[in-house]
Amino acid sequence: MKMMHKELLRSLFFVLIVGSMTVSMQSTKELSNRVPLKRTTPKPGFIKTVFQAAYEQWTDTRDTLNKINKMLNDNFIPESAVSSTTVASTDNSDPNATTTRAPYRITRNEFSRILRRNVNGLVRLFNLELADALKESRATDREFRKNATREFSKFL
Repeated sequence: MKMMHKELLRSLFFVLIVGSMTVSMQSTKELSNRVPLKRTTPKPGFIKTVFQAAYEQWTDTRDTLNKINKMLNDNFIPESAVSSTTVASTDNSDPNATTTRAPYRITRNEFSRILRRNVNGLVRLFNLELADALKESRATDREFRKNATREFSKFL
């Protein structure tokens, strides 16, 4: 019987050792599959946030103005490049041939002439509207004074 106890005890220890090794191997696999925790970074303060927003706004504005300037410069032709209009002769031997014209581009002087004409028209329109508004205001003021005099004279 003593021998049977020893065999039973050995078997029990063997099962415990194998079981603990299996559990430890599974837990190491779980730990290796797990993503390591990241440390939280401190949040920026109020002043840094304000200055960061202002800087981003400034860089966006600068980049946008540079893009607009580049687009405007690309769409104007220099005064020296203006030449008399030439008619290109086409060879009628190929009936399927098509021609494409270059996009119309204006000079800076022509653009400033168009802008000046538009601004002068807007100034004229503003002056007409202002004169009309002042005339209406004077008429309304006269009518108000006449009505006020009539109403105040009742109490005097």
